[in-house]
Amino acid sequence: MKQLLVLGIMVLGINYLNAQTTVFTAPPSSSNNTVNLNTFKYSTCDNPGWIKMGTLTLPQEGNNAFIRLFAGAGYNAVQSQNGRTEIFIRTSNGASAGEGGKYFTAIATNYGQKKLASQIKIVHDNSTDLFDIYVYMGVYNGNGFYTVEAGAGSWVNAISASCSTVSEPTANVYNVPFEFRTQDDTYLASSLFVRKSDGSVGIGINEPDGKLDVNGGKIKVSDYYNSSGIGGAIQIDANGRTGAESKWVIYNMKKNGPSVGAGGLQFWNYPADGTSYGACCNMRLAITEDGNVGIGTMQPLGKLQVVVPNSTAGLQITGSNGYETWFPYSDGNNYIRGNTIISDLGGTVLIGTNTFPAPSASYKMVVDGKVGVRKLVVTQLAGWADYVFVPSYKLRPLQDLETYIKQHQHLPDVPSASEVAANGIDLGDNQAVLLKKIEELTLYVIEQNKELQMQKKEIQLLKKTRGQ
Repeated sequence: MKQLLVLGIMVLGINYLNAQTTVFTAPPSSSNNTVNLNTFKYSTCDNPGWIKMGTLTLPQEGNNAFIRLFAGAGYNAVQSQNGRTEIFIRTSNGASAGEGGKYFTAIATNYGQKKLASQIKIVHDNSTDLFDIYVYMGVYNGNGFYTVEAGAGSWVNAISASCSTVSEPTANVYNVPFEFRTQDDTYLASSLFVRKSDGSVGIGINEPDGKLDVNGGKIKVSDYYNSSGIGGAIQIDANGRTGAESKWVIYNMKKNGPSVGAGGLQFWNYPADGTSYGACCNMRLAITEDGNVGIGTMQPLGKLQVVVPNSTAGLQITGSNGYETWFPYSDGNNYIRGNTIISDLGGTVLIGTNTFPAPSASYKMVVDGKVGVRKLVVTQLAGWADYVFVPSYKLRPLQDLETYIKQHQHLPDVPSASEVAANGIDLGDNQAVLLKKIEELTLYVIEQNKELQMQKKEIQLLKKTRGQ
C-alpha cells in the first residue's frame, strides 16, 4: 500500500550584497490549514513527462535565482526513491550573450539516489525578463514541492493539477546542463578525494601520487560492448600524439568467436582522429584464459604464437653481445645469431654463411666450417653395391683396370679431384662407390687366391714327378 510522504521545509531569508533575498511561496491551500510551498503532488503519476513549473521574472544586470525541487519516484520508504534537484539562474549585463546566444546562464544538479529531473529547459527570447521553467519529471513524485529564491523579480506558479503534463518546448529554448562542481579539495564518503590543484583523484588515500591512486582495494571495469562479447575496456591516450595507431584500448573478452577471439585480454590500437571505436584498428596482443599469448592473432594455438603479415619482421631476440635472432625477418627467412639462416627456399639451413647455394644444388643445409657429430646416418634410397656379388656381374679385368688408371688417374666410377672441387661429394653415393670398389677388390682377391691355390697344386705335382 502506497503511503503518502509529506515533506516540509523552512526557508530563511538571507542578505546577499545588501539585497534582501525574496522567497516566493504559493498561497495557503483551501483544503487544509497548512501552507504548501509550491506543491506538485503526483505531478506526472504513472508516466513520465514534461511539466511547466512556472514563470520567473528576473531582471538583467547579474540577478540570481535559485530553484530547488524535493520529491521522489515512489513512496515505499526506501532511500533509492528519494531525489532533489537544484537550478541556479544568473542573468547577464543585458548586452553580453552567453551559451546559445542567451542573456543568461543556468546550471542544474541532481542529488540523492533517484534522478528527479532528467531534463530542464528554460524558454526565453532575450526581449523580456520572463523565464518559463520546464522540467521533465519521472513517475510517482508524491507530495513533492519546490522553492524559488531570488534577489529580485517575481514568480508565477504554473502547476495547476495532479498529473498535468505539457508538450516539450521547442522555440527559444535553453537546455540547462547538469553538473556538480567544486572549487576546493573534495572529500566524499571518507574514501574518495579530488585534489583541486591538479585534479588528481585518490580512492582510499588523501594524497594521491598520480592522476588516479587507489589504495586498499581493486579497480573493476565492467561490460563495454556486452552484445559483442567485450567485457571491460580501458582506453589509454597520448595527448598531442598523432598518427594512425596512437590510441590504445585494453579489452577483456568474454567469449570465443571470429570477431573477439578467445576469452581473455586483448590489446588494440586505433587512430588519433577521435574515431577510436569502430575505426580502422589493429589487434596487437592477446592473452587467452588458458595463458596462451598471441602476437598478431586473437586465438594463439600455443603458449606463444606470433603471426606477421608478408614482408614484415616477426620475433627479434637480441643478446648482450649484439647478435640478433629473427623469426622470421622481413625477407621471409629465419636468422639466428646473425650468421645462421633457415631459408624459406625449400627450408635450406645456412650455418656460418649467408651465401645461398645455386638452386640447382638443392641443398638442405650449407655449413661453412667444421661439423662435429658422434654418429651420422645417411639413408641411401638406391644404388647400394651388393649387386657386385651377383654371379652375372662382369668384373673388369685387371689389365683393363690398369689401363684406365693410367689414363684417368683415378678408379672407375670414383669422381675425379676436379669434379670433387667443383661439386663436392655426395656422402651416400660416395660410400656406395667405395663399397663397390671394396667388393670388386674382394672379388679380385678371391680370383687371385684361386690362381695361387692352382699354382700351389701344380708345383706340388711337379715335385712328385721329379722324385723330390
